[in-house]
Amino acid sequence: MSKQSKIKSFLLSLLCFSFLFGIAFTADIFAAPTENQLVIGQANSVTFTEDSDSAYFNFSVATPGILTVTYTTAESYYYANLYTADRTESLKSTSVHNSDGATRIENYALGVGNYSLMIRSYSESGTYTFTPAFTPVAVTEVEPNDLFLNAIPVAPAAPVLGFMPLGDKNDYYAISITAPCKIQINMISYASITVKVTDAALNEVLNQNVRGTEKKPITSPIQLNVQPGTYYINVEQNYGECGKYQFSWDIKPTLITSIVFPTTKIIVAGTSAKLSPTIAPADATSKVLTYTSNNPTVISVDANGTIKAKAAGSATISASATDGSAVTSQIVVIAKPAKPVGFKVKNKKHKMNVSWTKKANIGSYEIQYSKKKNFKGKKVKTVVGSKKSVKISSGKGTWFVRIRAKTMVQGKTYTGAWSKTVKVKIK
Repeated sequence: MSKQSKIKSFLLSLLCFSFLFGIAFTADIFAAPTENQLVIGQANSVTFTEDSDSAYFNFSVATPGILTVTYTTAESYYYANLYTADRTESLKSTSVHNSDGATRIENYALGVGNYSLMIRSYSESGTYTFTPAFTPVAVTEVEPNDLFLNAIPVAPAAPVLGFMPLGDKNDYYAISITAPCKIQINMISYASITVKVTDAALNEVLNQNVRGTEKKPITSPIQLNVQPGTYYINVEQNYGECGKYQFSWDIKPTLITSIVFPTTKIIVAGTSAKLSPTIAPADATSKVLTYTSNNPTVISVDANGTIKAKAAGSATISASATDGSAVTSQIVVIAKPAKPVGFKVKNKKHKMNVSWTKKANIGSYEIQYSKKKNFKGKKVKTVVGSKKSVKISSGKGTWFVRIRAKTMVQGKTYTGAWSKTVKVKIK
């Protein structure tokens, strides 16, 4: 073997070693590489002789996307190394051999710029063929955003379409929090990435791997508790993989777990009251409830939980959470009879003529009359609730008279307040 052949064999062995251990070498150690223009969408080929073992295929990318190269395998190894246009940085290296099958497919995530694909044989002459195809990727990300200082602001629920090309190791986004809360970041990854979240002082509060592929993207909901301030979401290249990702973030509501009312609430017909249930947890994001009544003609309820008793009786009021938790609760509201109005007592033919304004849902009226103002020694007259007047044979004299209403609700009698006392003289 000639001295020149020995030197060349040594250099090629060194190249193999570099691929095995991740060391990138430039083409300067090989003589006279050829320069070519890469043609997208059709087969490209290069023929090597013993003295011509490498070639560059130069191309430009006008929009971010995925370059997919289908390499036709050969009996001997050959190598494909993607460089930046100035060939100072090796972005990705690939070895191709027929042990891979008839073809080997390699994807390259590329940003806007100029590139050079080097094809190198392994000391074998022959023709090597490969076919590139390019798929643009839609992005909302605006470069540069590789430092927290130029992080892209992202509003809640705003979709982010990001792309991490080869050579791009970090993308930064900024979010603003106005109150203590829990947030959720919904990350979809088409490559292996690491998602980090730091506070304004760059203290790391989250570090999570999301390992997807172009064929099998991974969706990862990430939740964390935060305080008011600025936070940075850092999407970081993982294991040298690159590609697209998308995410959005929003405040994760703290849902209601319980709504607690007292067992019953008693009010007087003709009055209103505000329901004030206890809602748990105390820091629930939304405490807005909807209210309904199963008997609105007797007791109605408005959107704020204010009940109004239109008549004596009862109703079941239901309160339901509106935050999606599906929590509901109920309370029985009882309206006892109001103080009778329109109460009059007249002397008519040696009898009391007692009258009042009739109200709905009254079971009975109790009339008391006595010759003493404190109703000591009183007499009682009970009439059905459908009545609105009655004559009482009281006898002659001066009498003090009063009336009250009663109603039966769920097996229990509820009694209203006494009317004003009327003094009448029966002759």
